[in-house]
Amino acid sequence: MKNSLRMILILISTLFMTTAFAQDALEFSGDCTFPDKPSGVDGSTATEAQMIEFQKNMKAYLANGNDFLACLEKEESQMPSSASSEQEEEFKAKVTQTYNMVVDEMNAIADEFNTALRAYKSQNQ
Repeated sequence: MKNSLRMILILISTLFMTTAFAQDALEFSGDCTFPDKPSGVDGSTATEAQMIEFQKNMKAYLANGNDFLACLEKEESQMPSSASSEQEEEFKAKVTQTYNMVVDEMNAIADEFNTALRAYKSQNQ
C-alpha cells in the first residue's frame, strides 16, 4: 500500500512537471518535437501483451526523447550571433533546464517500466 501511494504521488508529480516543461519545450524550434509519455500499466494485473506493448511504447518514447535531446543540442549551437550575452545565457539555461527535465522523465518512465516488470514477474512465476 505504501509503495502504491508513493508510485501514485511520483506519477502525479511527473505529470505536472511534464505538462509545465512540455509547454516550455514547445518554445524551441518547430524541429524539436517533445515526445508524448506512454501510458503505464499495473504490472501486478497486466497481461503479457500489455507488458510487451508498454515496453514497445517505452522504447519508442526513449528513442524520441533522445532525438529531442539531440535537437536541443543542435538548437543551442545555432544561437544567432546577434543575440546579446544575456539572451545567450538565458537561452542556454533554458536548454539545460529542459534537457535535464527530459533526461529525468526518461529515467522515470524506464523506472516505471522496471517496477511494472518486477510486479508482473512476481505475479506470473
